[in-house]
Amino acid sequence: MIQLEDLLASTGGELAGAPIARQFADFCYDSRLAAPGQLFLAIKTERRDGHTFITDAIRGGCTGVLCEQPPAGLAGATVIVVADVRLALQQWASALLKRYQPTVVAVTGSVGKSSTKRAIAMLLAGLGPTFSSRRSFNSLFGLPIALGRLEPQHQFAVLEMGLDRFGEMQRLTALFPPQIAVVTNVAPTHLRY
Repeated sequence: MIQLEDLLASTGGELAGAPIARQFADFCYDSRLAAPGQLFLAIKTERRDGHTFITDAIRGGCTGVLCEQPPAGLAGATVIVVADVRLALQQWASALLKRYQPTVVAVTGSVGKSSTKRAIAMLLAGLGPTFSSRRSFNSLFGLPIALGRLEPQHQFAVLEMGLDRFGEMQRLTALFPPQIAVVTNVAPTHLRY
């Protein structure tokens, strides 16, 4: 569960108006997939600006919005304004890991990350509550979204970490420092990173 107070404290975000909801079930970054109780991330990309889809996300059931510019006249949602949505998401996820303190297992490599992550999570689940990042949410954007489902009772967090640009792994491990690292393999295409 994503708590409003945690978001505000870790990101320096500010509320635009009175909060409607104080906790959120999950993150949403595509208004077409919005569901009740989610926090919509108004992400700017090269092609689109998520701010233009805030109203659609609220109609779809989102009860909160994390954005850089507060929408005018928006009702029915908690609005958190930050300088940079992507950076705020990373700050929140990093702070959450520090607060809950699970043993972090990072899985990386050119191939086999997801299946290795699932196998490790299955084994660790026999020792205690285990979180595993869903799907291939393994980037600076996806991993914080996956951590939206991390709970205080999780003793282990198995995180898939991928990279497609120089410096990305250093940033991932700085934000989400692992106690254990697993490298499946390194293909020539990844040697430059």
